[in-house]
Amino acid sequence: MSRITNQIVLGVALTALAPMLMAGDEPGPIQALTKGKATLELRTRYEHVEDAASAKTADAFTNRLVLGWRSGSWEGISAFVQFENISSLAEPRYFVPQTGYGRSGRAVVADPPLSQLNQFFIEWKGLRVGRQAINLDNLRFVGSVAWRQNDQTFTGATFTNKTWIPHTEFTLGHLTQVQTIVGQTKPITAELVNLQFSFIPGGHLRVFHYAFDEGDQALRNPSGVVTKDTSFAHTGARLDGEAWKVLYDASFASQKQYKDATDSGTLDAKYRFLGLGFRMAKDHTVMAVEERLDAGFKTPYATLHAWNGWVDRFLATPAKGLVDRYGQYRGKAGAWSFEVSYHAFSAAQGGAAYGKETDALLGYKANAWLTLLLKAADYRADAETPTLGTANKNLKKLWIQAQLTF
Repeated sequence: MSRITNQIVLGVALTALAPMLMAGDEPGPIQALTKGKATLELRTRYEHVEDAASAKTADAFTNRLVLGWRSGSWEGISAFVQFENISSLAEPRYFVPQTGYGRSGRAVVADPPLSQLNQFFIEWKGLRVGRQAINLDNLRFVGSVAWRQNDQTFTGATFTNKTWIPHTEFTLGHLTQVQTIVGQTKPITAELVNLQFSFIPGGHLRVFHYAFDEGDQALRNPSGVVTKDTSFAHTGARLDGEAWKVLYDASFASQKQYKDATDSGTLDAKYRFLGLGFRMAKDHTVMAVEERLDAGFKTPYATLHAWNGWVDRFLATPAKGLVDRYGQYRGKAGAWSFEVSYHAFSAAQGGAAYGKETDALLGYKANAWLTLLLKAADYRADAETPTLGTANKNLKKLWIQAQLTF
């Protein structure tokens, strides 16, 4: 068997056999292992992409298998380990430019096959040390990109506490690496501070500071250089909640140079978000939003798919910034869930139109372990901005997905 196959077999065996190997009445850490719990996730997805910036369309038929084990607690200490395998179930008719997987000339789908240790951390009273998924606040600045088949995870230490200070939850973090959605490992030194205050009836106030010292080593898989002149720090606040069926969400952040950053690598820039909505019924809401990113504002460690349209045309902020004005409806009816949004994109400087996008989602939760999903996104570029590059090209995506969770 290949090395990757051996890793998969070993991970499955360890996860499945751990309870039997550790069975018994021994006190202490051995007993904590016997009280652990295994988890299994199987997510099969078909993704179709029609990108006017690519010579050919993409069709990706992929599967995500995740095996996890969470131990019981001993003296407040517990452990979590998670193995992950992403595989292509058909001939790869798509391209992953970061790794070279697939067929060049095809449209991009960022789901290369891989097998890896996805998470492994030790936890004690809110302190986590090791490789872990981190999702802070609304994922606009730090997230695990859970939509892609491979998670974005971080190596380091985080500490979360909800009891020390009344009406306050805080998270602190020190990170040394990020493992990207395409399987690359990138060295960083990051400091995270997030404080959430719940003294506002029906709402929350959050303040945060995220500082990322970009590594100057080559990406370990494959090659590529990230220099420290791109280091940056974000400081900001967010207020969101609901009052008398009125939904509100407002946030502001300032980007500054950090450590060895230079003017060519990091610009001083601002971020603003303002959303106002209404709850029509218990599970039906509408919201109007304006999000504005100044030129140079960057959020490379965010869950980017959740922002600025599902086609992912604006994973990086355009040279003249980005304004995303959109309306959104979300609803549920029994086992069904719905979401529709319409975006109008333009430049933060000068106001030139970039394009418009329509997104729609239909979900069905068949039972406690099976979820089905149909999702589509259609971006139409605006001819007014011929210098925008690939963002001035039409882009359509369709997803059909089934997920089993145990």
